[in-house]
Amino acid sequence: MISSFSELKNKALGDLKGNWTQPVLATLVYVLIAAIFSDTPYVKHTYTNGIQTTQTNFTVWSGICLLVSLFFILPMAYSYMLIFLDFIRGEKEKLVGKLFSFFKNYGRAFGTSFMVILYTILWSLLLVIPGIIKALAYSMTYFISKDHPEYNIDECIEASKQMMDGHKGELFILELSFIGWILLSILTLGIGLLWVNPYMETTIAHYYEELKAEQPAE
Repeated sequence: MISSFSELKNKALGDLKGNWTQPVLATLVYVLIAAIFSDTPYVKHTYTNGIQTTQTNFTVWSGICLLVSLFFILPMAYSYMLIFLDFIRGEKEKLVGKLFSFFKNYGRAFGTSFMVILYTILWSLLLVIPGIIKALAYSMTYFISKDHPEYNIDECIEASKQMMDGHKGELFILELSFIGWILLSILTLGIGLLWVNPYMETTIAHYYEELKAEQPAE
């Protein structure tokens, strides 16, 4: 049986007690790198007197940012998720270094992240709600990818969908329960998120562990 939200959060806080430094530093490094390369190309349509005008901001720098976001930051998101699974399993040191562990198996890190994002975007093109539902369905893919290196990417995604069957609403409410902390972080110009995000990701890692324990033996 899955623990209550308060029990999951208490488990996360128990792990973080006295060990905040590494998760906060890892989050800071991840956010800074993502922020530096956030100037990605975009197309803007404006209308003047019924006439459409198209503008783009594509520059050499924005092109570089797009490539870095796709081939570096995207697989780094894979590593960022997994450091919290390692964290609750007792590996509480050198988390900043583990942010770059995706280089050890780059193809799997990039491929998994890319396919999860691609499928989520494609569903979101239909409507926002299907996109959210599918994002929740795919939410355990990275963890499963780590625990089952014998699975290919599609098998990891399918296993996540099966694991989240009947639990998507539960996870949505769990994530929503952090909204108060997120809103308070806005008052600190977002600095508070350096603590809130590790708290949330550690809680979700515990949630995965409990879901995994409920799965039928293979």
